Amino acid sequence: MRGIGIVAGAGANPAGIGMLSQTYAAALGVLKSYGANAHMYLPGVGLVNGLTAGNYIDSGLTTLASVDGPVGGIVDSLGAINATQPTAGSRPTLRRGLVNLLMYSNDLTNAAWGKTAVAATVSLITPDTSTSIHRLGRTVTTVANTSPYTFATRAAPNGYRYLYLNGAATPGAGQACFDLLSGTVSATANGVATISAVGDGSYICCVSATSTAVGNQTFLQVNNSGVSTDTTFAGDGVGGIYCYASGLFQGTLTAQQILAQGGIPLTTTAAASNASAGSYALEFAGAQSLSLGSVPFQYADDFAVIAGARCDTASSFPMVVSVTDGTATNKIDLFFNSGKPAWEIVGTANAGVAYGSTVVGTPCVLSGRKVAITSVGRLNGAQYGSTSTAGVTPVTLTQSKISELAGVGTLQFTGQIGPVIAIKGTVTDADLLTLERFVAALTPNAPSF
Repeated sequence: MRGIGIVAGAGANPAGIGMLSQTYAAALGVLKSYGANAHMYLPGVGLVNGLTAGNYIDSGLTTLASVDGPVGGIVDSLGAINATQPTAGSRPTLRRGLVNLLMYSNDLTNAAWGKTAVAATVSLITPDTSTSIHRLGRTVTTVANTSPYTFATRAAPNGYRYLYLNGAATPGAGQACFDLLSGTVSATANGVATISAVGDGSYICCVSATSTAVGNQTFLQVNNSGVSTDTTFAGDGVGGIYCYASGLFQGTLTAQQILAQGGIPLTTTAAASNASAGSYALEFAGAQSLSLGSVPFQYADDFAVIAGARCDTASSFPMVVSVTDGTATNKIDLFFNSGKPAWEIVGTANAGVAYGSTVVGTPCVLSGRKVAITSVGRLNGAQYGSTSTAGVTPVTLTQSKISELAGVGTLQFTGQIGPVIAIKGTVTDADLLTLERFVAALTPNAPSF
């Protein structure tokens, strides 16, 4: 059985082991204070310092899940309300670290890589002797329009020093050149470029931008100068650049984040994530969900919900967690709208909280809390809205789901959801922040705060 562990580098600004251990200890103390009224759903398999992260293939909770496989059930790490999905086609996928959308990431000889004036071995690009642009290219359609993405490769010089990456969906976005001798970004045409040494003479080079069309034209190109554009020259047919693995990722990542989450995952015919490093998350593709065995709280209770998530769509109302009476009329929802986090308590009156800032494709921690008649929405440990629930008429809530509007079967989530915590009880500002930091530490590339 593989344990999740708490490792350095889980967030965008990696904390040390000691800091994460302190966060864990404080969070565990808070959670235990609520007894059976605290519930946690941890992506992964095994234990997190004694907390069960029981992910199973089936809803009967008999066969343990594995990385890049389906999840049909999750054991409540703290209480007795498990989350399950009996329908095979509606089960989310367990991911770890990063998910590489680029097929044949470590085999440049594969026919999927179009070649222009180069010879290629599995990992070496060699410019031929013609006077030309020298590159390998791919078209990938898995990154949506107006969505942030990152194109990356692990590269090393072999007679040529300049590697030009073009990860744009259309010309003009996501273009940068890297000097593999000095380990620097030599020029950037658009997007944000970063480079980080791996320690074996190679570098992670990556460029992030926002897709402007479906179909990313990803190029690995050998240049003879450090400019972020096409250069034409006659190669020597001998030297080149090593590209050991390449990746296309949803969201904005730095080279340091890619290293912290286990590096670029290797793929063949399907998208894949890191099998042995990085934080865990559940991947939802707009048609998957998990049902809680019962509801964790009612309208009249004080309560809070905390979740780590990366929403990959700017569509309306994809659910992270919902608790309802089986209709769309009476509900408590933690969700996104047009890429903005939101928290609402809805009955005969709407006690919705104003939306936070847009975070499409960006890992974050969102939470909602009710104390007496005050409802508050938060993003990454900071409040973005507050409203009163005084006008909401309580009804009996009967259903709860992760990644879907419970009882209605719509508004499914697209992206990744990390740990989810639901509590019945009065949660203070200080305790909520402790739990939010804990969730951030276990959510792939979530920020530290």
